[in-house]
Amino acid sequence: MTDFWSNYGMNRNPFRNTFFDSDTPFQSTDYKKAQYVLKFTAENTGIGCVFGDIGTGVSYTAYRFKKELKPTSFTVKYVKVFHISPRDFYKEVCRSLDLSLSEKSRQSMITGIQERATQLKEQGHPLILILDNAQNIPDLAFNDLPCLVSEDYNRANRMTVLLCGTKDLKYRMASSSNPNWEQEIVTHYTFERLSRQETVSYVEHRLKSAGGNLDLISPDSVNALYSLCREGYCKDINNIMAEAFLVAFMNKRNVIDLDILVAAAEHRKL
Repeated sequence: MTDFWSNYGMNRNPFRNTFFDSDTPFQSTDYKKAQYVLKFTAENTGIGCVFGDIGTGVSYTAYRFKKELKPTSFTVKYVKVFHISPRDFYKEVCRSLDLSLSEKSRQSMITGIQERATQLKEQGHPLILILDNAQNIPDLAFNDLPCLVSEDYNRANRMTVLLCGTKDLKYRMASSSNPNWEQEIVTHYTFERLSRQETVSYVEHRLKSAGGNLDLISPDSVNALYSLCREGYCKDINNIMAEAFLVAFMNKRNVIDLDILVAAAEHRKL
């Protein structure tokens, strides 16, 4: 596909939805505020939360935060949560910590995680556990999380848990049967999506990351993009822009005009 993008002076697809370490993150208002929240929580130990609709960049923010933390200061573990049982959830966490406890009981795994977190804290490398797609954490494990973090009432927390997920996560916290949730949460942030101006800047940022520039898109297309992409959802912008370049290529067009962009947006609809 490199040859395809080279027709537009680019060395790769600038609108892919996968994460690459070489990518420079777009510094949106949401991204910067979420990074502040995650850093503040990491430094103060406890539970920090970042919420947002799917496609707004919550998972990317979690991934970048993991990459930017200094390994000399913290022990950072990243777990992407899928729809699994409580036991399988703990197996994944144990595996991330290199604990051979997957055949043990749920309580044994919880104790093992707590002991490892305490050990790392005493060694000067406190544990930061990033749980992405945290809305998928099973109910039983979800209610356990404050107990994982809290050591006892007279000592500082043993570890930090950063929860990144959809707004469903926020509602689950409010309705949890565990009364300790509120006191263990250090801080939280909810993504508000890209603004109209940020959408333009985001597209320009992505184009430049692959060697392109905003001249590849007509001014009226740039102005219409915000409305065509559910008003600020990064994943929608990526999908429609990639589709627009394909439509332009098939029609032998060198610039994404408004008719090309509208055709791409219509084609994306199922």
